[in-house]
Amino acid sequence: EMIRGLEQETNTENPSWLTGGPVLEGLIKAYAAVGCREDVLRLEKALFESSERPSFRIRVFLLSFHSLYGNLERVEALYNTLKKDGFFKPNSTLYTSLVVSYCRFRDISAAEEVLQAMRSVGIPLNPYACNSLVAAYKKEGFSKERRWKLIALWNEFWSSGVQPTFVMIDTFSDCFRAFGCLKYLQQVEERKNSAVLPGSELSQGSGDDLGGLHLYLLDCECPSDADQYDL
Repeated sequence: EMIRGLEQETNTENPSWLTGGPVLEGLIKAYAAVGCREDVLRLEKALFESSERPSFRIRVFLLSFHSLYGNLERVEALYNTLKKDGFFKPNSTLYTSLVVSYCRFRDISAAEEVLQAMRSVGIPLNPYACNSLVAAYKKEGFSKERRWKLIALWNEFWSSGVQPTFVMIDTFSDCFRAFGCLKYLQQVEERKNSAVLPGSELSQGSGDDLGGLHLYLLDCECPSDADQYDL
């Protein structure tokens, strides 16, 4: 209600402020932070209909927001606008959002392509992208190909030195158990003590790890417009 009050006050004093630019982008982030999805969608529509081109930063932010809510159509649309407008900066937030979205819609091949793009530009694998893909493998069921992909993902993650979340450890554990990978299941169990869970107070231990993912995607530092470069 406080945010809506500020929006109404701003609109009354200077209506031109809400036709694009930093004020509108700031309101979008404020509404997103408190989970007011309808207000985010309303202001997003106004932003893209305004005369000012939305910044690179807000597009990555919105892409992450729609990823959290499973809106793959909007995620892909925003990703395409980044490419269409001729500027793009590979970053962990953007790629993680794409991986999470594709995995939710069980488009594993697309998620794997994004993961490969992360590797090609030197972006380290993070717990949320990794957990989403492992959970997708589990939902699709056992196959020899997925078994080897799962093992390769496990080895890659641990060689990267990035700490896992509790949810990711549990997902790997469930998947190795279901696929009969007892050797790797033992390795997962031995590493439980090193697991961390950012935002654990928000997460109920769901397979999606939404509490930690929310903090990772929406509260992390998005790239600035100065980081743009041509595809």
